[in-house]
Amino acid sequence: MPDALPLLFGVHAHQPIGNFPEVVDDAVARCYHPFLQVLDRYPDFVFAFHSSGWLLGYLAERHPQTMELLRSMVARGQVELVGAGDTEPVLAAIPYLDRIEQLQSMSNRLQMDPEPQCGAGIRTLLAAGA
Repeated sequence: MPDALPLLFGVHAHQPIGNFPEVVDDAVARCYHPFLQVLDRYPDFVFAFHSSGWLLGYLAERHPQTMELLRSMVARGQVELVGAGDTEPVLAAIPYLDRIEQLQSMSNRLQMDPEPQCGAGIRTLLAAGA
């Protein structure tokens, strides 16, 4: 049997800001929550999870069971949260102080993770030319 290859698996959950609640609720019911439930059964499968900031807020307010599932997976080390700008701006296209505010706002949303976030989403970094 060949040597195992490491796999970096990351998930990006996104909804446009202000999307219709029934659309978001449907995505949670048919996609986000069932996906997390399946992976919850495999605690040794570690992955990265990124969500737009407003969607995390929406989940906390309207789908606490999904947030609790995500929190438990983070707490046991199965999920690593990946930050970015809170409203998913292209950081290189906004003023420096706005970038800092965006990253701090998202970091505050990610406080469920006991380790501070020190990175940002790849899309944002690539757009910034990093």
